[in-house]
Amino acid sequence: MLRKFIHDEGVMYDGIPPHLVDDVGPWLVGALDGNDDLQRQVVRTLRLDVPRNVWPIDYVASLVLDDAEKALDVVAFVLTTSWTWDRRAEALEDALKQGGSSWMVVGHGEAYALSERVDATIQAAFDQATAKAGTASDHLRQGWRAAFGRSPDGTVAYDHAVKAVEAVLGPVVAPKNGKSTLGTDIRDMRAGPSKFELDPGDPADIEPFIVTCELLWKGQSRHGGPSKMATQTVEEGVAAIQTAVLLVGLVNSGSFRLK
Repeated sequence: MLRKFIHDEGVMYDGIPPHLVDDVGPWLVGALDGNDDLQRQVVRTLRLDVPRNVWPIDYVASLVLDDAEKALDVVAFVLTTSWTWDRRAEALEDALKQGGSSWMVVGHGEAYALSERVDATIQAAFDQATAKAGTASDHLRQGWRAAFGRSPDGTVAYDHAVKAVEAVLGPVVAPKNGKSTLGTDIRDMRAGPSKFELDPGDPADIEPFIVTCELLWKGQSRHGGPSKMATQTVEEGVAAIQTAVLLVGLVNSGSFRLK
């Protein structure tokens, strides 16, 4: 799995290192304790082979020491359920961050997930691009999870990347076209570049923005074209969602705009 992170204090730790066992273990037990329904969901969804005469909660607790990767899968699943609330998610993220974990808790409200910890600059750009509520932010979050989550899916990440850009760009480039796509937006920008401005640099030169949009759009054609269900690698999905974060951020901030 890709690792794209830089930690100010050096090494990032995969799995559940010894110094985080006493944080992750109690967090899992606390989430599952007294919640038989959630325990059954965990066992069913993750296909856990719980021995007879062993309580699911005890089996999950043992995974923290015996099978860290599976234990992290349980953490990831619990985070996606309604049983996780803000303080519980924040407490886990605080522990993971302080312990130098290569995993982090992302999301808000009832939409949490476990994601790879990325470079602080990349994370800041994502946070800024998703600060404005709306369809684009929703797609970016879903694409980010698909790119950096426990079960990365390049195709899903790429699809959400394109949809995120379409959600913010269409209303600017073709506000009267309710069926615009990134492809038609690129066409319209090329047909009338003088209608738009781009910062920083020469406001009249929007070529860098158009080229970046084209790279995202045409990247799908390597596997069948934008009109077909493409199969993208995880690396392509990661690149696409990072490109979408840049483009959405430029539009949301007003750096790319109508004159």
